[in-house]
Amino acid sequence: MTVDENAIRETLSAFGDSATKLVELTLIDADRLYQEIEDAIENDDAETARLAAHSLKSIMKQIGVHSVSEVAQKMERFGKEGDMKSCSNLWDDLGASYIPARKY
Repeated sequence: MTVDENAIRETLSAFGDSATKLVELTLIDADRLYQEIEDAIENDDAETARLAAHSLKSIMKQIGVHSVSEVAQKMERFGKEGDMKSCSNLWDDLGASYIPARKY
């Protein structure tokens, strides 16, 4: 595992039981946002992609999963520019960082 894949476990360890609920709720939101990005790509919807990527970027950064946050930040920028081709090209990168991190 990479350091980033351990980020959620490290957050839980650092903050103890009080963080467990926060991380669980964060991941529920993250799953929803991840799906929204996929749907936005399928529907060529730059604004939805931008908004969902912005939110995913922020919440994953909050729990220390920077690899997801960095890809989402790029997707947010492409969504803002209306460049759905570039946003779509990042989908595999997002999954490659999100899916392993999600298996905390």
